[in-house]
Amino acid sequence: MAGRLLGRWGLGFVVAATSAALVGFTGFAAPAGATGSKASSAATGTAARQPVRVMTYNILELSADGRHEGSGTVAPWSERKPAAVALIKAANPDVVAIQEGSDWVGRPRGARQIDSLRAALGGVYALSHTEISPSQPHFFRTGVYILYKKAEYKPYGRAWHWGIGNQHWAAYQLLENRQTGARFLFVSTHLLVGDGAADDRIRERETKTLLGEAGAFAAAHHVPVVYGGDFNSDHNARHAFNGPAIAMREANDTDTFNAAKTRSLGRYNSANQYMRRPPEFGDHIDYVFTSPDVTVQSWRMVMRLHHGHLVGVIPSDHNPVVANLQFPY
Repeated sequence: MAGRLLGRWGLGFVVAATSAALVGFTGFAAPAGATGSKASSAATGTAARQPVRVMTYNILELSADGRHEGSGTVAPWSERKPAAVALIKAANPDVVAIQEGSDWVGRPRGARQIDSLRAALGGVYALSHTEISPSQPHFFRTGVYILYKKAEYKPYGRAWHWGIGNQHWAAYQLLENRQTGARFLFVSTHLLVGDGAADDRIRERETKTLLGEAGAFAAAHHVPVVYGGDFNSDHNARHAFNGPAIAMREANDTDTFNAAKTRSLGRYNSANQYMRRPPEFGDHIDYVFTSPDVTVQSWRMVMRLHHGHLVGVIPSDHNPVVANLQFPY
């Protein structure tokens, strides 16, 4: 669980100051098909580009229910789940990277927390098959998952997971847009939690392993890559250096926060620490990274705020991060 680390450069989706009701995103047009046809792109000599909205969200493992954290006690998943669903629906992402979704909801080897969340989203999203299902022999839980909007995208090729060291994993899925045929590789990951230079070095190694696996896989399929995850690293005093950011930069990959054309409310952290008044140190540990051929339109954090305070049940000790992207095809 990453809730004890401050996140860097959080941006916010805010509820109107006089209401606790969720409102829509300003300037966040819903992705619908490609920005131009292949024919018109060919005529101008440019590649077609596919818009996609992605989210990364650490939903806080169910085993945290009832624990004292931040401003109070973590609410039960039965109460946190509707609040998480409301944030996801408000952002309306095409694809979601989920972390901490493996706990059992009810009996062991029954529904996982990710299954409970997907069902609560009302059938809009499918869950990628990135691990052995609990109902199957030799089942295995990675804790990292991928949801994708069934009306917009379909899976193709292999989906599974890579071990990136230290019993940490990265789930991956090749996705194809149903309308345009545009394809990309989406990855969900969760790195080691901890402070200090030793853990920073481990996270840098984990990221380099991830980049090696995903880079080779994407090259073999000739597709761009989008990474979403809880990287448990930032630039604050708890860390000697930001290992994941260094590894991504050396690979010429893009931090979508830095590349975004529009951002807002950067004072908030992505890890809210389960504080009713979330931290405003401008740190975040939840990232969306992309390969260099992906264009970043906007970067946002999804929150329900009223005069700087989180409203209603706090669904997780992390806030979802959303990026609007365009990738070539």
